[in-house]
Amino acid sequence: MARCSRCDCDTELFVNGSALCPVSDARASEQAKSTRVHKLLREQFNLAKNDLAAATERFDALIREVPSGLPHPDGSQRIYNASRELSEAREFLMKTAARLNKFVAHRIVPSDLDTC
Repeated sequence: MARCSRCDCDTELFVNGSALCPVSDARASEQAKSTRVHKLLREQFNLAKNDLAAATERFDALIREVPSGLPHPDGSQRIYNASRELSEAREFLMKTAARLNKFVAHRIVPSDLDTC
């Protein structure tokens, strides 16, 4: 009986000429999945950060224009829309940060990424 090249236990399984036990193979597969999930969560977080930065810039630019020459209802609506967009971007960033933190701290994979 051969010794597994990863965990040094007895095995009869050979992969590409190297002794490999099923437990090590499953562990490597799980580690690859974990790496993919972590990468996806980081990408989502970075996109949310970029969206928040863009919404903040749009809101700040609009506020710097006040008072603009627009009639009052249109000016108020533009500020309201920009404020709502900024709030939604902040909320989305908080959600993506929470998903990433749960995965990093507790290895909780979000249900939408469970099949990665």
